[in-house]
Amino acid sequence: TKYYEKEVGLPVFMGVKNDKGFNDAMNAYKDNEFEEAIIAFEGLLQEQGENDTLLYFVACSNQELGAFEQAAEKFNSVNETSVFKENSEFNRALCLLKLKDSTKAKEVLNDIASNSTHTYHNKAVELLKEKPFN
Repeated sequence: TKYYEKEVGLPVFMGVKNDKGFNDAMNAYKDNEFEEAIIAFEGLLQEQGENDTLLYFVACSNQELGAFEQAAEKFNSVNETSVFKENSEFNRALCLLKLKDSTKAKEVLNDIASNSTHTYHNKAVELLKEKPFN
């Protein structure tokens, strides 16, 4: 829990008609209406396939609701080239820990810790020194 940082969300722009669905979903997320956000983001995913931004925020919403299995699956689906990849990897590890799957969590954290340029490198190294890993 002490390693978790809530995703703040992305900016939304008023009056941009073709982004209304996304803006509504993001506003629901920012307002802590996570169930509403999931419905809206998943609706957009049906139209936009495997959109990494949508996948990431569905995962974040699930994580906020304590649906760690669904969150871990969505975080794992975020594309390797996504700007959300490093956040997704670390948050997936946290979800796996909440699911008491320390083996998989350790694998993810070791991958992060082995990459000194990873955004969450230091947190992964620190976390690997704690229970249940030591």
